[in-house]
Amino acid sequence: MPGTIGWLLREGERIIACNTGLLGDKHLLIGATRVRNEALILRDTLDYVGKQVDAIVAYDDASTDRTLEILCEHPKVALIVTNRSWEADIEARRIAEGRHRGLLLQTAREHLQFDWMFCFDADERVTGDLRGFIEGTHSRECDGVRVQLFDAYMTPGDHAPYQADCELLDFRRFFGPERRDILMLWRNRLEVTFAEHHAREPGGVERVATGLYCQHYGKSFGRPLGRDLRLLHATLSVRYLRTKMARAQRSSNPHPIGLHAAVVRVG
Repeated sequence: MPGTIGWLLREGERIIACNTGLLGDKHLLIGATRVRNEALILRDTLDYVGKQVDAIVAYDDASTDRTLEILCEHPKVALIVTNRSWEADIEARRIAEGRHRGLLLQTAREHLQFDWMFCFDADERVTGDLRGFIEGTHSRECDGVRVQLFDAYMTPGDHAPYQADCELLDFRRFFGPERRDILMLWRNRLEVTFAEHHAREPGGVERVATGLYCQHYGKSFGRPLGRDLRLLHATLSVRYLRTKMARAQRSSNPHPIGLHAAVVRVG
């Protein structure tokens, strides 16, 4: 497909074709993800996203666990770009993120026909109906969607570690008050490209709406509670939680991703 940056495979990278039956079809929505050592949650991630997308393309960044094996075995995974050479430099890895996603987009365009792309991380769960959203009136006047992402947190009563192959959706009860709107969903247009400085979000998406909600679990898989994570002091936190709970109980449409806990990081 013309109009994209020409990313070249580097030494140590190769493309693996998995479910080749997906390559010849026309797809409404495909998923793209960049992973490293996500074997603990990856099967549930692929099952969850696979219910909404027609196919998945993945970049495996030198995983040392069973991540690549799990990707290869899943029926919704069409293509994998695998990298055997781990970049040790932190700044170089940050810059490489845009290149990896650009290479994924380019590979998808070369081998798949699709109208929309959904870019997700393994530790995220978008709670809305992706297909319904882009098939409905919401998408007629936009080419991209920023999804409202909230961080899940461990609390003193909810900090048991995640167990392999369990459902991650709604794994935690409380979500912090901070919110990030991330461009996760976009129409497959020639103007949409990744550059090395883009990191997670591509350039070239002009008409962008904000919708849907996402649970993010990166901070809450079961590390011990300590100085880095505490409830707000006494009365304030109790008052906040009681207010939120009362509002949710009165509302016919409570918050789509659950109650917000008054949680902060200190130290």
